[in-house]
Amino acid sequence: MQKLHFLIFLFVYVNAINTYSQRVSVVDLQTEMLTNPIGIVDLQPSFSWRLKSKLPNITQTAYEICVSTELSYLTKATNHSVAKNDKQTIWYSGIVKSGQSLHLKYKGSPLLSNQRYYWKVRIWDNRGNLTAWSSIAYWQMGLLQPDEWKANWIGLDVQYTEPKDDRRVLPARMVRKEFEVKKNIARATAHFCGLGLSELYLNGSKISESIMNPTPSYYKNRVLYVSYDLSKQLKEGVNTVGAILGNGRFFAPRIFTPVETPNFGFPKMIFQLHIYYQDGSSEMIISDSSWRITDQGPIRSNSEFDGEEYNATMEQDAWNKVGFDDSKWQQAQLVQSPGGKLEPQKQEPMKVIETLKPIEIRLLQNGNYWVDFGQNLYGMCQINVSGPRNTKVSIKTSFDLDSLGNITMANNRSALSTDTYILKGKGLETWAPRFRGQGFRYAEISGWPGTLKDSDIQFLVVHSDLNKVGSFSCSNPLVNKIYDNMLHSVRMQERGLPLDPDRDERQPWLSTSDMTSETESYMYQTYSFYNNFLNETQMDQRADGSISDAGSFWHWAYTKDPCWPSIAASLPWSNYYFYANPEVLKTNYEMMKKWVMYLEKNLAPDYIYRLATYSDWVDAYTMDEKVATPFGATSKELLATAYYYNNLQLCEKTASFLNNTADVQYFSSAKEKVKTAFNKTFLDSITAKYQSDTQAAYALALEFDLVPERMREKVAKNLVDNIMIKNNGHLSVGTIGIKWLMQALTHIGRTDIAYIILNKTTRPSWGYMIQKGATSIWERWDTDTQSPGMNGQSQTILAGYLGAWMYQTLGGIAYDKKNPGFKHIIMRPEPVGDLKWVNASFNSLYGEITSKWKIKNGIFTWTVTIPPNSTATVYVPTTNINSIKATSKQNTEIKTVKLESKAAVYQIGSGEYVFVSQNN
Repeated sequence: MQKLHFLIFLFVYVNAINTYSQRVSVVDLQTEMLTNPIGIVDLQPSFSWRLKSKLPNITQTAYEICVSTELSYLTKATNHSVAKNDKQTIWYSGIVKSGQSLHLKYKGSPLLSNQRYYWKVRIWDNRGNLTAWSSIAYWQMGLLQPDEWKANWIGLDVQYTEPKDDRRVLPARMVRKEFEVKKNIARATAHFCGLGLSELYLNGSKISESIMNPTPSYYKNRVLYVSYDLSKQLKEGVNTVGAILGNGRFFAPRIFTPVETPNFGFPKMIFQLHIYYQDGSSEMIISDSSWRITDQGPIRSNSEFDGEEYNATMEQDAWNKVGFDDSKWQQAQLVQSPGGKLEPQKQEPMKVIETLKPIEIRLLQNGNYWVDFGQNLYGMCQINVSGPRNTKVSIKTSFDLDSLGNITMANNRSALSTDTYILKGKGLETWAPRFRGQGFRYAEISGWPGTLKDSDIQFLVVHSDLNKVGSFSCSNPLVNKIYDNMLHSVRMQERGLPLDPDRDERQPWLSTSDMTSETESYMYQTYSFYNNFLNETQMDQRADGSISDAGSFWHWAYTKDPCWPSIAASLPWSNYYFYANPEVLKTNYEMMKKWVMYLEKNLAPDYIYRLATYSDWVDAYTMDEKVATPFGATSKELLATAYYYNNLQLCEKTASFLNNTADVQYFSSAKEKVKTAFNKTFLDSITAKYQSDTQAAYALALEFDLVPERMREKVAKNLVDNIMIKNNGHLSVGTIGIKWLMQALTHIGRTDIAYIILNKTTRPSWGYMIQKGATSIWERWDTDTQSPGMNGQSQTILAGYLGAWMYQTLGGIAYDKKNPGFKHIIMRPEPVGDLKWVNASFNSLYGEITSKWKIKNGIFTWTVTIPPNSTATVYVPTTNINSIKATSKQNTEIKTVKLESKAAVYQIGSGEYVFVSQNN
């Protein structure tokens, strides 16, 4: 009878869990925040998950993780609390009382190279309930020790004569190897790096949808490899692996044009395939001199600057399949390593994200076709063409048109930006460049056989395959268009690194990321993308602490300027606020400290930094280059000293976070000396005007907390007067000031002024760009009137934190610096101007946050959604706390905390809420 009672109890208990788990569940498991968790080399990878529930006020109070190498075991096992000593259990966390669901570190048995691991988790919530186990996630280790690489670097190094015009031309290499698989496969993993860019094939099929792998790096420091699971693609019997090697930035497109650029040698590759058989045995297939290689394939040249030439008459059919006759190919050469450490590529790969059709095609008088795709983005044209053998079709691409409406290449500078396809003459032929793209909207096609139709050409839009996490729209069409233009510029820049997409630069200018990283992070999940860029910046830092302004691709760009490379200090904090992983601060502290100490060596005896280079680059004062150069009107010394001070603050804050007391004291003392010198040198104590009397000067002083408290109100008034009186409601800032201006206005209580700026349509303004037909953000406020020397349409440097401001201020979705990662959310919209409604959403690591407000007949109605395991402080605009009606979809109690700065303040948990205020 006792056994019967026990079984009944167990049955009820299990069913209670199952019933409850339908209401609260654990979802979206991620290892190391990676979309492709193969090739991990961190010996303590991290685990993250989300809670999913429609119940209100749900938080996690405890978790339980189990890791095993056996999928079947993890699938069957349900109670690891009693199975923690099983041999199949690699790590059992136990029941850990914690609300943390992000970046939990693995603490189990030592991890092994190439081993696959499976994990699952369940949690307890604040109601005392236990969820069902999550679905099972996995990750796979890469090669943990350098000597585990048994493969050789192979390639084809040839005699090469540099062209007089510095436009370097080199055919792509094609490489192949046949090998036999004699047993039943359990699993197989390939580690591959093909430099500069590459594609990998198995048995005639491309292994992945990704393109232009790997992400560029300074190859003498580090080289990124990509790992693939080939378990389902390998077959028993003979297999063929093939690769195409393009130039990328390894075989440099230029050496001296436009400036000195590093060249790393001829294309090369390394490949290592680990095959594990069902009988427990294993073997490796490695790149060595037994592979075959040729440069007599159809890709005759491929240059990021100048274009790709493809001769289809030179195609070698079935070259990457079993049985191909490669007797005319050469034996692959064993070549030198690039020199850098082999590391797995952690960030998302490049892919074709979207395909655009032409919105207009015109036949020109010269017989060429003019094509308008209607939108500035990055990618390449794909053509579908049929015609006689050896017909040559050329495709020029650009952002720009001349005064007659024809495509102009002037803004591409020395970059030819022209792709060429030579037909083989065998029916319909479809082609697009493999190893190069271009930022463009327009194309001009010459040599087209017949009539060009809409179906004959498409725009393949390419960028890193980042997860889109944000959306923003409002009742003001101009604001929506500005937001869309920012989004398009962001998409063009996100290509493994934040790279320019046009002309003959295409560099990862550090200023771009410093100015725009938070805007990007509201639009896309940039965790891995920017961690990679920080890693590259670490590698780029020289022994003296200096950092290049343009990443590691240009030798000359170590200028001593403190503003542009300041991402060394700012980006780790931006990443931390969005994703709450303390490792980003720990692993980058030495870089930021070395950087600030380098700046200190260049500091003048009076604590003013006088070695600046760029100042407030391309501010509004440079609209007439005869009056002002692109360096702008704001004192270089003022901006440089302000940025040095801010870098000191960030170092002090990081040192405090890491409990480094000695460094906290050092940086605290240093910044106080700089603050005193800054105000002594640049501030007029009577008029409260800073030197230059520009918006950038005031915005930085206010946002960096450099202004003496007693003068803060006067300085704020000077900023407003500069905008409204001196500049008639326009901004005047450039690359540096744009990051801080809108936030500074909000923080001094003048969001109304920020909104006036946002609505301007005369220059300088974002609206002016739109009036002139812009579909992205221009490089200058007046690109339409400037010479083409530095005049792109792909930049984000004149957007700054504008997108972040839209989410935070108009939408009211902001992180809490004290509880980062949106664990706690600050919800504070500011209805302003003529806005009637705003819809904003952000898919945080905890789940989707939404803010939807509208004003109708004087009534403010606001719908808010907070994800499980998060909480929020909500500020409802009002002057009368008794006028507010607050309800939740789940009818939970909502307590008013206080009235503060024309807002009623509430503390809420997860769920959906509606707030109505009747006196706005």
